[in-house]
Amino acid sequence: MESDSEGKEIIRIAPSTIARYSSALVKRAIQDLATTSSPATAIVRRSLKILVFVDPKEPFAQSFVKSFGAAGIDVSFVARYNRLEQVYEELSRNPYDMVIPTNFVLTPVSITRLVPEIRSRFPLVKILVISGHAQLAYVNDLARKGADDFYALPFDWGDLVSRTRDLLLGDTQTHNQSSRRITLLLPYYLINSFATLFESYGFKVLWSESAEETEELIVGTHIDLAIEWQHGEEDHPIRDLLKKYGRDTSVLLALNWNLRAPVNLKELGYVDSLVTPFSETEMRRKFLEALPATKHYLFHQTKLWTSTRAL
Repeated sequence: MESDSEGKEIIRIAPSTIARYSSALVKRAIQDLATTSSPATAIVRRSLKILVFVDPKEPFAQSFVKSFGAAGIDVSFVARYNRLEQVYEELSRNPYDMVIPTNFVLTPVSITRLVPEIRSRFPLVKILVISGHAQLAYVNDLARKGADDFYALPFDWGDLVSRTRDLLLGDTQTHNQSSRRITLLLPYYLINSFATLFESYGFKVLWSESAEETEELIVGTHIDLAIEWQHGEEDHPIRDLLKKYGRDTSVLLALNWNLRAPVNLKELGYVDSLVTPFSETEMRRKFLEALPATKHYLFHQTKLWTSTRAL
């Protein structure tokens, strides 16, 4: 035993003793962990991240932040859109889940050049194009070059966020694929073979055997297009049900009553008519014209668009 200058005792511990003591503590800790009945598991979840081609100084950018932020999606913006190499560097540095080129800062031609480049360099990143330039040939060209989806202007923020989440989560968790289909409402007085037919084309079909059940289907369900098979001059049950709930859904009138379209077709609430029996060529044209531009991309993916069989 030694003492310091003030007479206090000094205890010195040999390094070998310290090593043995430390080893004993480590072993005790390992034993405690091994005997724990339910070991703790840390789960780290990363927020979804999207990169949008919009000037962050524009008020429109704040709408992106507000709408997508409420859905748990982080938004970043591309300001220097004329320096695409900086975009590729940003995508390399950060784990973005989606890129959204828009014609707010890019020309239609620039978007067609950007999409295949991103698809080539970053094959796992989703690409959703937002543009007011929505001609059929342009949309199809983007799809061929690697765009996962196309959204035409103007758009509804809620629908855009929903579509984005569908696209982002579809490959990473159990997902209802019906949300990636066009919803078609059919009259309750048709036989179920009509529902089977349109389902085979790739549509999500709302159909029931009674007016009451059809009304229940309409409540709370987004409908992209409806078909009315008219049985008489004053027979408009599907149109009336949609009006009852304030829906602005496009409705096509199938002329199986007298095969003549009423002169006041639009005033009655129909966007157009179909002559029965109708061909797939007519259906493709009339459906495309009746659907909103935001649904054209999905329609081009249906079997109706590519089918060659005759009805």
